[in-house]
Order: sequence, then structure tokens, then C-alpha cells
Amino acid sequence: MQTHLHKLLLGAVITASLFPVTLFGTGIAQAKEWTPKLSPEYPTLLTWKWHHENPYRWNVYSLLYGGTTEVLVDDYWARGSARQFAPDGGSAPMFIVGVDQYGHEITGRSNIVRPDDAREPKKWL
Repeated sequence: MQTHLHKLLLGAVITASLFPVTLFGTGIAQAKEWTPKLSPEYPTLLTWKWHHENPYRWNVYSLLYGGTTEVLVDDYWARGSARQFAPDGGSAPMFIVGVDQYGHEITGRSNIVRPDDAREPKKWL
């Protein structure tokens, strides 16, 4: 009896843990291998390339001194179909990661860039 109950509970846990896989279509394990390529654009704009199924949204993280990360839930995110983000300032290094509707990371984390490091476009006369 106890073994049968354990198998039922274990099956429920496995089934529940597989649920996010179906939300992304190709699976969490494969999706986390894919990472967006982040680039700074003048003036203070983040743009990225992503050629796979869109996540629910992109969370934008700031790296603080000492190595900790910060995300402002209300402001620092973009819809899954977005390919650019304009932060309130560009002096802090930033990266993005795709998340599902529950906030779980479902893509790899992008490279880290500082928006203020974008080169000014050449002026043609």
C-alpha cells in the first residue's frame, strides 16, 4: 500500500514538473540551450536577436556592484515578441532571459552588455 501510494505521488510530481515543458513547445531543456544575443544601440537601447518560439516575456536584469542581480518586476520586462528595450539609464550592465507566465526562466541568459557602451552612429556629411 505504501509503495503504491509513493508511486502515485511520484507520478504526480513528475507529471506536474513536465507541465512547463508543454508551455514552450520544444521543451525546457532544449530552450535553455538557446540564448538571446543582446546588443547595445545608441542612445541607451538594448536590442536582441531571437529566432525561436517567443517566451511569455523577457525579464531585464541589472547587475549591481558585488555581483547581485536586480529585476524591477513592474518596469523591467518586455513582451515575448519584443526585440528591444529602453532602460531608464544605461550605466549598469544588463542581461535578459525569457520566462514563462509563472516567471520561471525558460531560455538561457543572454550575454551581458552596458547600454551606454553603444557607439554613436557615424555622421555622414
